[in-house]
Amino acid sequence: MKLLLLGLPACVAAQVVLLPPLSLGGLRPDLFLLLVFFLSPRVSPEAATLQGFIIGLCQDALSSF
Repeated sequence: MKLLLLGLPACVAAQVVLLPPLSLGGLRPDLFLLLVFFLSPRVSPEAATLQGFIIGLCQDALSSF
């Protein structure tokens, strides 16, 4: 859970600030998906599901940017 608390704000900042200039044809890398892939093997399936849900909520909240 500590990695989620550290990784999520970093992922949000990078997704909003750093990646728009790096987009190719309007497509940007999905850092939230990478965060789910890196965090899920380290915890139980239930915790990974909860972390994926929280990360998805954050990504949906930022979908207008």
